[in-house]
Amino acid sequence: MKISTYAHSQDTELFTKIIMLGIDSRLEGFTRSTFNKTKDRLYMVIHEDEIQILLRRLEEIGTDEADGWVQDIVLAQYGVEL
Repeated sequence: MKISTYAHSQDTELFTKIIMLGIDSRLEGFTRSTFNKTKDRLYMVIHEDEIQILLRRLEEIGTDEADGWVQDIVLAQYGVEL
């Protein structure tokens, strides 16, 4: 799954926070996904095996912004509206 956000946005801050957690207490982390930040954008290619990590971490944050991303990702990846 490819996601891109404007570099100076709350979305980029949110995803950077999630990515920087590294390996978590469930011994899960983004080891197969790729991330590239330019001066204008953050580009993320989330490996399909790691989408559940992204969704779980977004849900754990629990803000309206994070919840919106969960809904968008689930719809895009699985074709299911929450």
